[in-house]
Amino acid sequence: MTKSFDISFHGNLILDNVYCVAEFAEGESNSCLSAYASPGALANMVLAVAKITSDISMAVDSLLGHDTSGAHILKWFKHFGKLYRNELGVNLPQQWEIPTSEAVIISDTNKKVRSSIVKWGACQQVSELDNTKSNWHHILYVDKLPNLTEQSLKSISKRSIISLDMCSNKHTDMERSRINQMLHHADYVFAGSTEALSLTKASTVAESAHRLGSQCRGYAIVHTPAYSLYSNGRNSAEVRCPEVLKEPVNVLGAGDNFAAAFITSMLQKEISIPEALEQ
Repeated sequence: MTKSFDISFHGNLILDNVYCVAEFAEGESNSCLSAYASPGALANMVLAVAKITSDISMAVDSLLGHDTSGAHILKWFKHFGKLYRNELGVNLPQQWEIPTSEAVIISDTNKKVRSSIVKWGACQQVSELDNTKSNWHHILYVDKLPNLTEQSLKSISKRSIISLDMCSNKHTDMERSRINQMLHHADYVFAGSTEALSLTKASTVAESAHRLGSQCRGYAIVHTPAYSLYSNGRNSAEVRCPEVLKEPVNVLGAGDNFAAAFITSMLQKEISIPEALEQ
């Protein structure tokens, strides 16, 4: 796919099988409030952008298995593409040998936390990036893409903005080495506090943001439920969440939505990082 888009989303694409509960208790039989199956990860970001604006063209780039889960995801994107009032490029080839990645997710709506069991599959085989003419490239869960390296990022035009995010709260030294090399090619890095602490081996969230920011070309953005820290290794600042939700809520995809909203704000208008984070 050689056409230019505003944003290309690369990397992880999973079929989420979600079970919402009010108060999850380990070792007990929990009542399910609702259940559904829906594409997650990359699809969460596409949907988040669409809820904000239709002025941005998007492309998706990942791998699926040649199975019912892969067919479910392709059907979802086909339906979404008909509804979205802008261009949507889809590069989702199906593999015969490897199944589609899937997850079972327990979302505790009262505690606002979620737990997941992931069976990684086809999307983990991503090693090259398509849609390389886009203005902004975001790569989801680089710590779960073992075949992606800094060489993969070098295929992207230097005029494009590159951002990465993480999803693992445990990293091996080999994973840290691979990701650290990729950070040098990234303009923005998104990470939750536990992911940032694991990746950097820092003792505080502020220190983890500083370390990540000093390695990338722009800023590291480390988020917690209450605030976000951004740092370029020289200057750091904190942005507090203006509103904390008190009612029960399904927090699945919160990190994906956070990154998607930030990218959309930065693309739509000249705006400062604190303003983008607050929005």
